[in-house]
Amino acid sequence: MSLISILILIVVIGFYVFILIYHNQWISNISFIPRSDWLLVLGAGLEINDQPSPILKDRLISVIKYSRKFNPKHIMLSGAKKNPDYNEPAAMLNFLLSEGIDRDSIVLDESGFSTYHSCVNLRNKYDPENIVIISQRFHLYRSLMISRLIGLQSFGLIANDLLFSNSFKNVLVSS
Repeated sequence: MSLISILILIVVIGFYVFILIYHNQWISNISFIPRSDWLLVLGAGLEINDQPSPILKDRLISVIKYSRKFNPKHIMLSGAKKNPDYNEPAAMLNFLLSEGIDRDSIVLDESGFSTYHSCVNLRNKYDPENIVIISQRFHLYRSLMISRLIGLQSFGLIANDLLFSNSFKNVLVSS
């Protein structure tokens, strides 16, 4: 390995460590997350039967818990609507409604094709004072970096209610 390759590797690793350390201060679980009037739930795919994927379901369970604790005014469900048969925000909406979340608080963003698009759509359309982004820890670092770079004061709520393995187990939503 050449000296230039080693230096590039050190810079890349250093940048990654910086992102992890710097953004970790805004990532928390339900016990320590600040209250916000805005939640942003990022899409994570659908199953064949238009049901949320296990990762997306985990995020939605966290929405329910946060909503029961803080009662946010707005919940933006952001994801892709690729065609009439594939609509992440609609599937997220159906899941939340089935769990008793108030429809009046929910905003759908069907053009959230990426984390960047979801954050920009929220900022440009509503310009919230601050937001809580709900996702898994591994995704929150990038989500917070993107949202803060475009001017959103954001915090990350870790969705970690489900354990992902080859044998997926159902988890009941409890407050």
